[in-house]
Amino acid sequence: MKPCYASPSLSFSLLKAGKVPHPPMLAKIFSRFVKAPRPAARAPDGRRLYAIGDIHGHLDLLDGLLAQIRADEAARGGPKGELIFLGDLINRTHPLSVALPGT
Repeated sequence: MKPCYASPSLSFSLLKAGKVPHPPMLAKIFSRFVKAPRPAARAPDGRRLYAIGDIHGHLDLLDGLLAQIRADEAARGGPKGELIFLGDLINRTHPLSVALPGT
């Protein structure tokens, strides 16, 4: 008789369906493959965060976005928001002076 090898995904789906003879043992084996759901991202109480990514030297677009943030803060009131810049601020095809005034 040839041995039968089941893939982890097939075995796990059988385990979830309750069709495996030893659920506690297999649950322990496959539990390391199951990731717990991540909690929803949120700012700490009393703080407002604005994340801005990949400017790539487009100061004109950044200025427009900052104007929208100022309007949002005026409409909401409360604590002043904090800006978080992610990604690239400059692009090789743009001069540095456009992306970073005063440099």
